[in-house]
Order: sequence, then structure tokens, then C-alpha cells
Amino acid sequence: MPRIITDVCTARPIHLGVIDGITTLNWSEGPWVKGKEQKIARPGVLICGFDPVATDVVGTRVMGFENVRAPRGTVPFGPGDNHLVMAERAGLGTCEASRIDVVGEPIAKVRSREFPA
Repeated sequence: MPRIITDVCTARPIHLGVIDGITTLNWSEGPWVKGKEQKIARPGVLICGFDPVATDVVGTRVMGFENVRAPRGTVPFGPGDNHLVMAERAGLGTCEASRIDVVGEPIAKVRSREFPA
């Protein structure tokens, strides 16, 4: 799936990324994922940006995952490739936290405590 997402976004670039982090599931994509405890999480955030990769990086960090360049097989990228790095390499945006301007609440203040630090 990460390669497909990168290919689709290369063919049809995203101009505005919106992440609804108001209510979600922790540690699970949905009820079809077996073997993981599913629990409602309420981070209460809405993340928007004109750089879709940077927007996803901020969302990843809000979930508590600091290493957004983690290799394949590392949480949170599991068995798949790291789509953030793939998208950056395709020229779709940046993964470099120091180049991302966060407006509003700082990431540390809104970081979900229901995900690993």
C-alpha cells in the first residue's frame, strides 16, 4: 500500500492535507485487524497543511512516534515500507521536522498519551 499511495500522489498531487485526529482507534487501523487490543482514543486534534508529507509527519509525531524515518518493519510502519520517506524521495514533501512550521499548539502539548512515546 505505501508504494501505491506514493504513486497515486505523484500522479495527482495533494494540495491540502487534513488529518482528523479528534477520535480514532489506538494501535489499529480498524476492526479487521486481529490480535491487537482496540481502544477508542480521543487526541482531539485537527492537523492541516499544504505539504502532505509534512502534515503526515506531524500526525505521526502527535501519535507518539518520533522516528518518522524508521525503516521497514519498525513501528509504526510494521511490515510495509515507510511511506513518509518514500513520498519525500518522490519529491512530494519533507520529513525533516526542523523544516516543518507547526502553528497552533506544539506537538509536545497535544501528543497522544494513548500511543507509545
